[in-house]
Amino acid sequence: MTTVYCKSIRLPNYSEDQTKVELEDIKVFKIQLSTYEPMMSYLWTLLNNTEQDRAERYHFKKDKNRFVICRALLKLLISDETNLNVSEINFRKGKHHKPFLSQNPALHFNVSHSEDYAIMAIGNCELGVDVEFVNQQFQYKDIIPTVCTEEEKDWINKASDALETFYKTWTRKEALVKAMGIGVNDDFKTMPVTDGVHYIKLQMELHRPIVKVFSLNFNVHYQAALALITDTDKTIKFYAFPQALLAIDQSAFTTHS
Repeated sequence: MTTVYCKSIRLPNYSEDQTKVELEDIKVFKIQLSTYEPMMSYLWTLLNNTEQDRAERYHFKKDKNRFVICRALLKLLISDETNLNVSEINFRKGKHHKPFLSQNPALHFNVSHSEDYAIMAIGNCELGVDVEFVNQQFQYKDIIPTVCTEEEKDWINKASDALETFYKTWTRKEALVKAMGIGVNDDFKTMPVTDGVHYIKLQMELHRPIVKVFSLNFNVHYQAALALITDTDKTIKFYAFPQALLAIDQSAFTTHS
């Protein structure tokens, strides 16, 4: 049996503070991707040959750029966290293709992106994140029957902003399954993510006794969620990407507000 706690939390504004927090904390980073597009040539050098080959396989330039930016910034964050050189950071894939750091499997991390924003989380427990742009034209009612429980359908239909509540539901589910490392499967629909405490039995044989899922105050046009697999309280810290990690003269680049 798995216990799932769900709620929305309002965290302080994203801090530029460079001071490292304690190991038991969860760090969440908010990243505006377009800010880093002028730095692509530099960020490209932070990828290894395998990562560069993967980037080249993207058909559309925006997808290639997004991968390069996210992978490079993640490596810089992990380098800062572990004191490894960026060139030493090697990712491996575990079950269901969830990446882990071969030199430090106890360090957990996850990345999600949508449109112009990405969210990254790093911590010492299994975790997952998801961010989604709230598309006002999206016909969300068409897929509710395939991804939502009856309780969730009722929650969405009664909400003052049904579209926003749908995206809140979706991001919570995505973050939850990413934390568990199971991907979107038969359990996705039945995983309850309305506010409150839920007790569920997963179809997959997984020992995940306690999962905490939080909706985050990310951006007025986006919904985001963080899921943690932990039976202890964790301090969650919000950060903007630490610009000091970019070992370049940023004055040479155009920045975005």
